[in-house]
Amino acid sequence: MTIRSREEEVRCEGEKEYHAYLKLISFKPSYVDIDFRSRIFHRVAETAYRNNVRVIASYHNFDETPSLQELEHILFNITSTGEADIVKIVTYANEYEDNLVLFNLLNKYVHRYSLIAFCMGAKGILSRIASPLFGSYLTYVSLNDKATAPGQFSLNDLLKFMEVLL
Repeated sequence: MTIRSREEEVRCEGEKEYHAYLKLISFKPSYVDIDFRSRIFHRVAETAYRNNVRVIASYHNFDETPSLQELEHILFNITSTGEADIVKIVTYANEYEDNLVLFNLLNKYVHRYSLIAFCMGAKGILSRIASPLFGSYLTYVSLNDKATAPGQFSLNDLLKFMEVLL
């Protein structure tokens, strides 16, 4: 479970958002996903752990895919807190080659960290399909045909892709 602003430009940072996370945590989901850069990240993580809910610390870039070195820096910043069970790094693919940056990140670190990584956007669809094959902990799909992020496809579409690939 997570809380995201529609545009993700304003990260969840205030008391209202913190209390919304408390409500989510009270439902005892397996995971709670919170933006690592949020001012309430540490409070939400602490509350989640007290309630036996695992934490996905996420980083989203809706504009581009930074270099592998920049993404490694983000990964190390997130993991250095010790508050993330899983790290999620999602970027926007402006070029098809951006998928390779995320695949390289997964290839280098998936054996060391529980990591979710893929690209958004039409040019990032490849990474949404293939990232689990590179060791991504999971990928995100919609339950119906209503995407919640650019390039997201439905669960039925993913099952069709996996049937062909596997």
